[in-house]
Amino acid sequence: MTRESYLYVSKVSDFEESTALCQVTFAELDKKSTNNRVYRFSDAQGIIQSLIGSVVKFGVDKMGKHIRFAPLVGIVESAFLEGKTIKGKIRIDSQDIINKLKKGIKFLVSIGGFGSAIVHKTFTEIVEPIIEHVQIWQASQTNILGEKQIAGFSKAKIEKVLEIEESCLVIGHVNTLAVLTALELV
Repeated sequence: MTRESYLYVSKVSDFEESTALCQVTFAELDKKSTNNRVYRFSDAQGIIQSLIGSVVKFGVDKMGKHIRFAPLVGIVESAFLEGKTIKGKIRIDSQDIINKLKKGIKFLVSIGGFGSAIVHKTFTEIVEPIIEHVQIWQASQTNILGEKQIAGFSKAKIEKVLEIEESCLVIGHVNTLAVLTALELV
C-alpha cells in the first residue's frame, strides 16, 4: 500500500537568497587601457588562471580608482580567451546588484592585481600580472569632475545576465518547512 502526502502552502516568504550568473568581458590584450596600461597577449593564460576564483568587488572612488575595502559582491567562476579579449563568467550574490541587473542597469568591469611594470613613453606594460580581484560599478557613475566613469577597456563590462537563481522559504500545513529554488534563464 502506498501513501501519498500533500503540502498545503499557506505562506511564501520573501526571497531569501539570490545569485546571478553574468557573462563578462574582463580585459583586452596588447591594447592600451584608459589608464595607459597594457596587458600582454603572451601573459593571457596566467591572467586567466589567476582570474578564476577571484573575488568581485563593487565600487570605484570619485577619481575612478578601485576602492581597496569595497564590498564583496561575487566571485569569478570562469575565464577564457577569445581572440585578444579575456572573457568569462562571474556569479553575483549581492541582492542590491541583482535587483539593478534585473532593472537593466549596466555595469563596467576592471581587473586589479599586481605584476612587474615596464614603463614606456606613453604607457606601462604589465608583465606576468596576478589578478587579485575584479571591480564592478554602475556605468552611469560619474567622477569628481562630473564625467562618466569609464572602464580600463572600452569592452570591459557585464555583457549579459545568463541566469538568476532565487531561493525562498515556503511554510506549509502543520508547520512543514520546505526550501524551493527557482532558476530563471534570462
